[in-house]
Amino acid sequence: MHLFRSKLLLLTLFLLISSSVFAQNTDCLVNVTFLHVNDVYQFAPVDDGARGGLARLLTLKRRFKDKYSNLIFTMGGDTISPSVESRTYKGAQMIDAWNAVGIDYAVFGNHEFDVKTEVLLQRMKESKFQWLGANVFDKNTQKIFADTPPFVVREFDGVKVGIIGFLLPDTKDTSSMEKNLDVLNICDTAKKYVPQMRAAGVKTVVGLTHLSMREDKDLAKCADFDLILGGHEHTLLQSSSNGTPIFKMSADARELGRFTLNINKKTGEVENMDWEIIPVTDAVDKMPEFKEAAAEFGKAVAKYDNLLVELAKPVGATSETLDARPAGRSYRCEPAHAGER
Repeated sequence: MHLFRSKLLLLTLFLLISSSVFAQNTDCLVNVTFLHVNDVYQFAPVDDGARGGLARLLTLKRRFKDKYSNLIFTMGGDTISPSVESRTYKGAQMIDAWNAVGIDYAVFGNHEFDVKTEVLLQRMKESKFQWLGANVFDKNTQKIFADTPPFVVREFDGVKVGIIGFLLPDTKDTSSMEKNLDVLNICDTAKKYVPQMRAAGVKTVVGLTHLSMREDKDLAKCADFDLILGGHEHTLLQSSSNGTPIFKMSADARELGRFTLNINKKTGEVENMDWEIIPVTDAVDKMPEFKEAAAEFGKAVAKYDNLLVELAKPVGATSETLDARPAGRSYRCEPAHAGER
């Protein structure tokens, strides 16, 4: 009996110590959650209303905001152009829509430079969120384009998280970018600014990119990133390089990525990450928050309703399958990496 009591006492002490250590570990973690989409050209749902729709994104954001206190919403480039609506409104309709959703950061995509610089600057002025693009250089001012910051630093419970944006190097060939603008080498840019972020006390670095997957993988080898959230391919991709996880959604908000970085409060470094890819479907319409979010979103974009009605009218039909993807997406000759298209 004495031996049994001794074992029972030891077991009780072990459980108490274990639970105490677990509680301390939990208390020492700061959770920072990123919501991410990319290549979103229209605010209305796509696929005959079955997928996408920025009102649905607003609904999901509100649900996550109740669950995660440290929330950052990012967009991985290509939204001002191209679309039929943007031919008329020069991307103003998308800025109004993103302002209604309430995103935090967007990286320049190559199609942001389809419009004239003065138009892009006006869209940026209308934006209630921060544009990023550390490697977009203005030869006239000898500075980063439009005086955008090379990176931003957010602090949560004493933990500093840095976000830096990178644009596709061949933007000069795939858009109407004006001659005074240039796109600098992504590796050189990363080697310049990521150490500056680290020197400023940032231990967690997130790359917000509009690059090919091959370039995202190369970027991860140039500097120490904890996460890369990208765009451009219009394909749902998940990969890694040099220990850095890389994620891209497809296009037009068909999915929403949720990435929670669990960061050690003492070291400021990422201990682990949880993520999920959430299909944005008409099932969101049935959420309790949807009606209120849709009404609020609708007020922000009501001035574009007549155009959407006109665009919804059929002008013809074909029995053939049409491929509308730009041929430029497959111009490279080198073999594709695993997970790329």
